Amino acid sequence: MREYSSLLKQLEAWASELLLRGVAQIGLKDVDRLQELRAGAKRWDMAFLQELMEPLIDNGRKMALGEGDEALLLLQYCRLAQYAQAGLQERV
Repeated sequence: MREYSSLLKQLEAWASELLLRGVAQIGLKDVDRLQELRAGAKRWDMAFLQELMEPLIDNGRKMALGEGDEALLLLQYCRLAQYAQAGLQERV
């Protein structure tokens, strides 16, 4: 369970950092970090979390390259951030 909580804490930290910069300022480093976190979710067989991350990774990459959908990115980001917060609150 520590690894699960650690993964959610890392995800929440990433989400907070991106929020401070502005979600539309997502970059390729953010996409790489999300891919690392998705690999952790895969190790823990967290299928729903992976489902939340995959479209954000794809659209985030497009946004970083100047072609993504900003409104969709915000929606995808919010879903992922809410999942991480809810998971951490559940552990308290």
